[in-house]
Amino acid sequence: AAYALASNYATLALDRARFDDVITLADHVSANHNEIEVNLPPAALRWLLSDQGETVRYRITDLRTGNVVAANGDLGKVPDEPTRNAQAFYRYVDLEQMHFRVAYMRHLVAPANFPVLIEVGETTGVRDGITRNILSGTILFMATMIAVAVGFVWSGIGRGLAPLKLLEGEAARRSEDNLAPLDPMHAPIEVRGLIDAI
Repeated sequence: AAYALASNYATLALDRARFDDVITLADHVSANHNEIEVNLPPAALRWLLSDQGETVRYRITDLRTGNVVAANGDLGKVPDEPTRNAQAFYRYVDLEQMHFRVAYMRHLVAPANFPVLIEVGETTGVRDGITRNILSGTILFMATMIAVAVGFVWSGIGRGLAPLKLLEGEAARRSEDNLAPLDPMHAPIEVRGLIDAI
């Protein structure tokens, strides 16, 4: 459960960052007559592709023809065309022994409203690292809580059973001829009925 929660939080945070990259790419796509053009300055491209040692790939596909307009690497099979514009979609894909999380959206390029699919994919090393860090912190916290709880339970059981030890000592000191009842008031309330019955 802790792993699933940690993975979910890491995925949510990094998905938002990747979708921001998709929107940034969309801002640099334009239509010239009947052609789709990508006007991405080199500085913006370097910024887009730099991410803590992860491999980041992008692809822009003209949905009218299925042709790739711009890309810096393979992102697998083009997904089914999303039904809504400017909405975030995500998928996982395995390529070249690497695991990618891909953010994508359908975008209409003004002024002719040509549909394009914009994708940005990133390997999942950072996500996995964040998940492991959250998980290890959670396990440490839970282990501490369990140790404290065990300490309290151990101490509580010892205090709860102390009166029974007194009764045990009293019974052990009696002679076999002493049939006087033991005093149940020295015992925890849960066992007083048992002492009375004995």
